[in-house]
Amino acid sequence: MEDRGLNKKKGEAKMEIVETWSLRYRHFNWMEFANCVGQTELFFVESRGYSGAQYSKAKEICHTCPVKSECLKFALENSMEFGVWGGKTPAERDRILARRRK
Repeated sequence: MEDRGLNKKKGEAKMEIVETWSLRYRHFNWMEFANCVGQTELFFVESRGYSGAQYSKAKEICHTCPVKSECLKFALENSMEFGVWGGKTPAERDRILARRRK
């Protein structure tokens, strides 16, 4: 019984975090218009094992994306660590953030 109660509390805490995040960043309906819709394996990987060829392909798709600027802004504001966002690699986004700090 205790495990069920603990899991319920964890679930409630997670939901609270999601709701808070959603309220703060509720203006992200732009994502449905992105060129990358349906290609998450190319754009949003969860490891640093990204190849140069993958970056090039992703950036090519981003080049004509109608929501590229919104995507980049989202990535910079939310410290997206992996993948290509707004046509920029993690290293490129790091450089943008470093310039902003100066």
